[in-house]
Amino acid sequence: MSKRLLHLLTIGLIILLGIYLYQKYTFRENFQSKTRETLGKWRKLKRNTIKYRDNFIGSMVYKIKSTLRKAKL
Repeated sequence: MSKRLLHLLTIGLIILLGIYLYQKYTFRENFQSKTRETLGKWRKLKRNTIKYRDNFIGSMVYKIKSTLRKAKL
């Protein structure tokens, strides 16, 4: 019983780590080409683009960021 639970936990952690690394490196590619001055303008444009919301993980991140942005205001 405990071995099976341990296997399930390790598989879950590996899946979560994979999703985290995928997000981290895809966003790094997007941010790397932008400079700090144009980043504010680019963020405003990014809210309206479909490119950011085309995949599942991107849409979830967009929803989380938009709710955080609304909570700050």
